[in-house]
Amino acid sequence: MSEAPPDTFNQRYGIQAVSAHLAMCAATAVLLTLAFPLPGWSFMAFFALVPVGVLAMRTRRVWTLAWTSYAVFFAWWVLRVMWLRHVGGFAPIAIGVVCAGWFTVALVALALVQRRFKGAMTLTLPIFWCAAEIGRSLWPLGGFAWFLLGNSQAAWRVGEHPGYLVQSADLFGWVTVSFLVAMTSGVIIDLIARPLIKRHVTGKVRPRRTIMTAIVLWLGCIGSALVYGYQRLHTTPAGDEPGTEVVIGIVQTNVAQDNKIRGTPDQRAKDFDRLLELSESSAADHPKPALIVWPETMVTLPINDEMAALAGAGQLKDPFNELIADMRRRVQQHSDRFGIPLMVGSQARKPSEHEKSMNSALFVRPGSEGMARYSKMHLVPMGEYIPGPQWLRGLFFEHLSPYDYDYTVQPGEGIVIFEIDQADALDGFAPDGAVSRGSLRFASPICYEAAIATKCREMVYGNNGVKRADLLVNLTNDGWYVSAHQRYQHLQMAVMRCIENRVPMARSVNTGVSGMIDSAGRVSSLVTVGGEHQAIDGYVNAAVALDPRVTVYGRVREGAAVGICAAALLLLIGVLVPHTKTRQQ
Repeated sequence: MSEAPPDTFNQRYGIQAVSAHLAMCAATAVLLTLAFPLPGWSFMAFFALVPVGVLAMRTRRVWTLAWTSYAVFFAWWVLRVMWLRHVGGFAPIAIGVVCAGWFTVALVALALVQRRFKGAMTLTLPIFWCAAEIGRSLWPLGGFAWFLLGNSQAAWRVGEHPGYLVQSADLFGWVTVSFLVAMTSGVIIDLIARPLIKRHVTGKVRPRRTIMTAIVLWLGCIGSALVYGYQRLHTTPAGDEPGTEVVIGIVQTNVAQDNKIRGTPDQRAKDFDRLLELSESSAADHPKPALIVWPETMVTLPINDEMAALAGAGQLKDPFNELIADMRRRVQQHSDRFGIPLMVGSQARKPSEHEKSMNSALFVRPGSEGMARYSKMHLVPMGEYIPGPQWLRGLFFEHLSPYDYDYTVQPGEGIVIFEIDQADALDGFAPDGAVSRGSLRFASPICYEAAIATKCREMVYGNNGVKRADLLVNLTNDGWYVSAHQRYQHLQMAVMRCIENRVPMARSVNTGVSGMIDSAGRVSSLVTVGGEHQAIDGYVNAAVALDPRVTVYGRVREGAAVGICAAALLLLIGVLVPHTKTRQQ
């Protein structure tokens, strides 16, 4: 059987030079950088995939596309996550190896499909790009969800308009927004890289049907998303009715990472005293908060119930009996004195000497002798656990770790929904039966868990799609970060979680950025000292309206993500199957 005729258009206008491949990949890398904080020019995301999309369509050699895109995006990832070197010296390289691979897989798959089907990039580009984003956000080792295209559209400044397009995240999650943004790059590619007019053999001239269909499809999707976003944004509860707001006291510390890891007992005592001082200021301020939140692991000793009992019985090694008992007593006295529950970022440990610590949020109630506890379940590879066999972990701590001890922790047992049942917590808030009278239900994603859509969705909706949490309380330590960029990027991802689930979020973050986000993704207030949000300590008592709305995403979970991945797989199968038949013939 004769071979198919060559792609004469690609032969004539195709991209062959290595320098052109590198330049076009670099152009996308620059546009992606500009789209995220800082500077956070979100409109850049709509054009970011145009250079690599054109390259995938017009490259003469797929192999050249593969290695040049991998080289450029490997360098881009290493530079963008260089802060991870404080966790492990080779961590940025490991992230670069994996994440650049996902970028390259998307572009190579796109190029192969374009060679076979020449379909509209308006659809094929978002399918493969989003499939790659879904893949890298889940695998390997739980994935890495930084720099998802849709996240660029979320607000991250106080007073910034939350945006209409991003409101569609409550339909199918962040991937909805990523798809729409990538779709825009796709329609631009179709307009600039394909002839819009087709000349028939009879001499008649008419618009090319594929391109016109793509334009209509894009207009329909974007227009519908904007209309939907306008409606969702303008039906967000404003808290202007009596009893529809809750006030949360949010404390921000400014403890250097070295103080937490290598701090002397005197320095740690000083940091703890300052934490109590800020919390007491919040408790004494007006309006009085229904809950005060402390950042992640600001209590550096395990003061959970089991360890406190051992300390009280004098069964721990000196001086830990006295230190743990003292911290536990002072935390409980603080809550009792002001009559306000506390959410405390602390270590926790089980009584066995062989058990590792857990990264936990302890819920302290006034007048209570026990503390409810949630321990972080999604641990960060290299940062909180070392994957692989024991010999590899030993090699890591001996030669590659920046620390001279095993700092890893163990994961928590499951999700915990906390509840404040004081009558005045919400002043009788009970719209449409969304919450019981006088109660506030909340879950507490810790640190990077606020960046993971599946984890936060599970916290709010469980497995049955019924809303069981009215608020997310995010305890975080961003002292790892070395510049302003990463803290705002972390905030932006938290904003997306609020929109997806239609719940507000209180963020208490060591070194910043701390504050309140409403259920539409508005950053309504941040801890601010001298006009700065980072590298300062302080507090803010922030009021926010609770939102009884239930989202489609909360009910259908990752259905859209599965559909996108299935579509990408079917397109690739369509590329491979005809070639198999040809070889057999």
